[in-house]
Amino acid sequence: MKNLKDLLDEKNISFSKEIYNELQNDEATIKLPKNLLKDIKKDFKHEDLNSIHKDRETALELIYMMLSNFTFTWVREAKYNDNYVDNRYIQLNSRILKKHVGSGNEETRYKLILKLLIDKRYIEKGLGPKRGVKSTSYKINNKYYNVNIEKHILNSEYAKKRHEINIREKLISSLYSTIALNELENLSRIELPCIKEVMKHLKCYSKLKWTNKKGKQLKVLGKKKRLNQFIYVEDYLKLYELLKNNFNNPKILSENAGYRIATKFNMMPSLIRELFKVKTNSGKLVGLDFSCFHPNLAIRKFQGANNQIVTHEEVAEFLKTKKKYSKNTDIELRQIAKKEHLSFFNKEVKHMKNSRIYSYYAEKYPDLLSKVEKDKIEKGYKNTSRMLFTVETKIMTEIIKKCQARGITTIYVYDELLVEESHVDEVKKIMENVCNEQKLNVEIK
Repeated sequence: MKNLKDLLDEKNISFSKEIYNELQNDEATIKLPKNLLKDIKKDFKHEDLNSIHKDRETALELIYMMLSNFTFTWVREAKYNDNYVDNRYIQLNSRILKKHVGSGNEETRYKLILKLLIDKRYIEKGLGPKRGVKSTSYKINNKYYNVNIEKHILNSEYAKKRHEINIREKLISSLYSTIALNELENLSRIELPCIKEVMKHLKCYSKLKWTNKKGKQLKVLGKKKRLNQFIYVEDYLKLYELLKNNFNNPKILSENAGYRIATKFNMMPSLIRELFKVKTNSGKLVGLDFSCFHPNLAIRKFQGANNQIVTHEEVAEFLKTKKKYSKNTDIELRQIAKKEHLSFFNKEVKHMKNSRIYSYYAEKYPDLLSKVEKDKIEKGYKNTSRMLFTVETKIMTEIIKKCQARGITTIYVYDELLVEESHVDEVKKIMENVCNEQKLNVEIK
């Protein structure tokens, strides 16, 4: 395998010394919940380890590598689910696990490690992300959930080689992705705020009773009981610390997610992204995003054109005419429309019909709704969102390419771009032109 420097030189890519060292260290290091290392050494007997690998250190490190899949489960929960109680399970792909730990002589090694971890109660097999639906999902023992992280430098040649190959494959994928490579280069371009600055910023928003897209209010937890209708300053701060110090290499998501890219930047809360600066000139960044992007994409894909733009405001006005919402304010109705649009086209048909905005599409866009429902029934309900996410990724890729050609720094946040204030008008024009090329009519804010 080529060394990292040769690989980057081949692609004519240059990182700062600090970022290069971090990427290189990632190839030799795994991160685990605190105290897990010492507990594994104590609990796993000679016969347990020997069944995994004849070399004790190698066997231990293969177990560590398996458990490293659970290290950042809390990040996923805090960022995406806002749910600190029930949904801690992650799905583990057998194909990927085989690549991580290799194959044993008899029983498949990854199955053997999983069984031992379950028997010794380090992990638990159970329900997956959907409650009541069985799947091959696991969660780590609560003792190791939401704790500090410790690094382990791999020593055994076998484990070190397997980990290096896995990390290198991910890096190579990023180098061949316009968006992922842009975000790797942003590691050297973007100045992230210090913890004190973030804390002060979050507390200000807490006093203003700021709410996220799901309508949850930001509060300081302190010694109060945790409630699911709130999000907490302390959690946002911890999330920021974890992301700032980890996740250097972007993750290209699955086909179902349209190959969108998850990065340390777009996983940070939007409030914290307000503090990002460009290193060269300390320029502040502002967001440019597509309003109601997926509804308008759906009209374009299923009906050939979207001459009339769907907006949250229009849907809110529609809801206002319904007796059920007669007492809601305009702001509340817009919030309902915005929240429902986040997942409307991602749902199963039966759940779409329960959505508060279903009647809007049934009345205003019955043909679109019929085609979307038919697509979900015939090709599986995820097909619609898969298609919309894929188109979104292609559009954002083209926009970033055009910005790069003009030397404009951009940070990718799915269907939003962060750009310097001085480039807002220029980037907005680029976004409009790319959409026009796709015959897509959409509002940019």
